[in-house]
Formats: sequence, C-alpha cells, structure tokens
Amino acid sequence: RYTILHILCEGQTEERFVKEVLSPYLRQFNIYPKAILLLTSKKKNTRGLYVGYAQAKRDLMILRRQYRDNDNERHLFTTMFDFYARPDDFPCFKKSSHYSDIRERISFIETEFAKDMGFDAFIPYIQLHEFESLLFVDITRLESDYIHIG
Repeated sequence: RYTILHILCEGQTEERFVKEVLSPYLRQFNIYPKAILLLTSKKKNTRGLYVGYAQAKRDLMILRRQYRDNDNERHLFTTMFDFYARPDDFPCFKKSSHYSDIRERISFIETEFAKDMGFDAFIPYIQLHEFESLLFVDITRLESDYIHIG
C-alpha cells in the first residue's frame, strides 16, 4: 500500500518545488506527492494565486471527495501556503494575533484550519516565510533557473 500526498499549492513556485524536490525524496518512502494549484477562477479556468480561505476550503473539499482510501492507496492532504500577506479570512486569524511568537501563531492557525476542514487525513502547512525567499539560499540555482541571458 502506498500513500498519495495531495498538496494544494498557492502558486507555481510551490508546485515546482513539490515536483522537483519533494517528489524524488518522498518516493523512496512510498509516498507520492501530487501538487495541485489553487483554482483561481472557474470561469477563466486559471490556477495559482491565493485569493481567500473559501477558495482553499472549496478546493480541499473537492480533492477529498475525489480521492478516497482503498486497498492500494492511502490519501493524505496538505497545503503549501505562505503566512506572509495571508488574508485575514482564515479560521481564527484575528484571534491568533494574541500570540507574540509567530511560530505559535502559525501553529494555532494550522490547528484551527484542520478543525474547520473536519477530516483526519488533512494536515495543514503554512510556511512562515514567503516561499520564494528560500530561492535566494542558493544563488547559483536561482541564476540557472530564473535568469536566462542571451
């Protein structure tokens, strides 16, 4: 039996990270990550860019209905969202502001997010820093991936 980890990503950078970094690593543990971009507009069929909590919840509930555990597959669900510039429509976002430690605040929001989703196979993840800022850790990778001269 293997596990499929459905990761709802807020943008293309996170999607690429799942495909190029997480996937090869997790496969050795029989976990198969699947990156899914948030649906931004049904009418335009566009994906990527976090708009609001209702959008994220809708996409997660659709994924949950589409993928059920069976004899061969276990399905888990998570998110890859940045805390930075997060709209305050997230569950208990305003209530979380009483935490002075940012990590405790994010943990509280993740806990409330999981409660609101209401299914055990969901393990939310909110990235403390803007994910794209991590690209600056290896400037040679940034240059080869994103700067095309000539």
